[in-house]
Amino acid sequence: MANRRPLEAARHGDIKSLQELLTAGECDINVRDWYGRTPLYLAGLEGHTQCVQLLLQNGADTSIQDEEGKTPKTLAEERGHAGIAEQLRRIEILDMQGYVHTKTLEHLAKILEPAEYTFINQTNLSSNFPDVFQFQKVQELKVWATKNNCTNIRDLKAGLQAANQARLSRAAVDYYAEVVKVISNMASDEFEALCRTLVTAKHMYISGATAADQQDTSSSLEPIRYDAFIAHSSEDKAVVEPVIEQLEEQGVQCCYGIRDFHPGKSLVTSMGEAVYESKRTVVFLSKSFMESPFCAKEREFAIHKASESGEDVVIPVLMDLLPQQIPVEFKPLKYILVSDRELIPKLVQIIKGPTESPTYGNLRNALRDAHEQIAFLRDENRELQAKIRQNLQQHVI
Repeated sequence: MANRRPLEAARHGDIKSLQELLTAGECDINVRDWYGRTPLYLAGLEGHTQCVQLLLQNGADTSIQDEEGKTPKTLAEERGHAGIAEQLRRIEILDMQGYVHTKTLEHLAKILEPAEYTFINQTNLSSNFPDVFQFQKVQELKVWATKNNCTNIRDLKAGLQAANQARLSRAAVDYYAEVVKVISNMASDEFEALCRTLVTAKHMYISGATAADQQDTSSSLEPIRYDAFIAHSSEDKAVVEPVIEQLEEQGVQCCYGIRDFHPGKSLVTSMGEAVYESKRTVVFLSKSFMESPFCAKEREFAIHKASESGEDVVIPVLMDLLPQQIPVEFKPLKYILVSDRELIPKLVQIIKGPTESPTYGNLRNALRDAHEQIAFLRDENRELQAKIRQNLQQHVI
C-alpha cells in the first residue's frame, strides 16, 4: 500500500507529501497503477506543474507508456497543459539526458575526495597537474558508470550507494535536480540554442558516417579517434594549418581544436579528450605557445600521457625557439625543425610508428567508402527487386 502513496500524492498535487516520500527514499518513483500510469503521468494529467518538476528532478522516467501507449507528454498535450508538455519534451530528448548525466559526473569528479578515489581505481595521479587530474577523474567516473550500467540518476544513486559512497550518492541526486531545474526554467530561445549546441557536438563527434551507422563508426575506433592532436598557439595557425592540410592529404586524421572541439564544452576538457583520444600529440613549440596559459594545459596533458603510457606519444616541432629554450619536460624528446624540408614525411613516419599499419585517417576513409558502397549496392538491389516484381506482374497478366 505504501508503494501507491506517490501515485495518490501526484494525482492530488500534494507536493509536500511527494517531496517527503522522495526524500525518504520510501517509494518507487516509477510505480504504476492498474492502467500503467506513473506518478509523473498522473501529475501531468491533472496539471500539477510543481509535482511534474519535482518528479523530473528526481529522475522520473518520461518514456513509460500507459496501457493505451500514451506517454506523460502525450496526455499532457491532449489535456492542454502546454507548460507541462514542454517540460516533459525537454527532458525526453536523449541528447539532453546525456548532457545532464555528464554534467552530474563532472560535478562528482570536482568534489571527489582522496579517500574516495579507490572506488574508481584512481590512486596514482599527481596533483602537480590539477587539470589533468580533474580530467582523469571525470573519465574514470564515466568508465565506472558504464561498467555498472549507471545510465540514469536512479541507477547512479543506487550504484554509488552499493559502492558505499553515500555522500557522492546524495551529491549526485542534488546536482542532477539542479541541472534539470535550470533546463526546465530556460527561456525557449536559450533552450533551443543549447539543443543546437548538443546536436552540433554530436554531429562533429560522429561525422563521416551515415545516420544508420553513426554509432558503429564512433565506437569502433574508440578510445583512439585521431592519429594526431595538433597542440599549438593560435598565433601560429598560418604555419600550422598548411601542415595539417598536408598531413590529412597523407591519410593522417588530425584533431585541430578550432575545427574539432565540441561547442559548449570547456577548453580544458576538450584538450584532455583530444590528447587521450589521439595516437600522438604534435606540439608546435614557439614563443607564443610558451606564453599561452591554454597551451600550458595542452603541454600538461601531453606530458602526463607520455609518462603514464611509457611510449613516445609526443612529437615536438621547433618553431622560433632555440634548442636551449625547449621546456625541460621536452628536452629528452627528439624534435623536428618546422623549417625541415622533410617535415611532413618525418611526421607521417613517426605518427604511423615502426610498423606500416594504416593510420586512423586511412581506416576512417576506408570505413566511409565501405558505407557508401553498401548504400550503392542496397539501392541497386532495390531497383533490381522492383524490376523483378514488375516483370512478374506483367507475366501474370
